Amino acid sequence: MDLALWIADYATYLETGGYTLRTIGLRLKHLSYLSRFLESRGLKTLEEFRPELTTDFIDYWIKHHPTAKKIGGFRQKSRFEPHHHRGVQSSLRCFFRWAHETGRLQYNPFPLAPPVRGNYF
Repeated sequence: MDLALWIADYATYLETGGYTLRTIGLRLKHLSYLSRFLESRGLKTLEEFRPELTTDFIDYWIKHHPTAKKIGGFRQKSRFEPHHHRGVQSSLRCFFRWAHETGRLQYNPFPLAPPVRGNYF
């Protein structure tokens, strides 16, 4: 599946929405790896990508993105910290929401979860 046109349209959407160049760059980088992941998995449509595949995608991203790999064994921290996981998931969630709202997808595979409420602390 070729996502290039969708990604280009999404980049235009982000630019017109006033997103910073850094945010746009990060989201497009995440989406380029998503495109490669879909090809490696043999998925024919974007709707075949389910939330359950998110961890597989993050594993794929770590294996194929040079700055995401661990460095220096156990003495140094991984460059892929938990906030990176959230960043990748946010990129996917925003992209799929945009694709759904523009009619490119029939459903949003990453709907927003309702916020947790209550006094838990």
